[in-house]
Amino acid sequence: MPRYSDLIKLVCCVAVAAAIFPVGSALYPHVAWAVGGFAFETIEAMVSATLGFGLYLVLFG
Repeated sequence: MPRYSDLIKLVCCVAVAAAIFPVGSALYPHVAWAVGGFAFETIEAMVSATLGFGLYLVLFG
């Protein structure tokens, strides 16, 4: 079973992803010519995870 702090980190990442993914869907048509679909999804996932862990540090650091 994950520790409590790991669960809170996951919740922070999910909260950020809930905001980032709709923004990414709106942004994708404008940058699709520069990066492929898989690369854009990878960048989107990395940004949301990084912001989620940052949110965790700000709130519970």
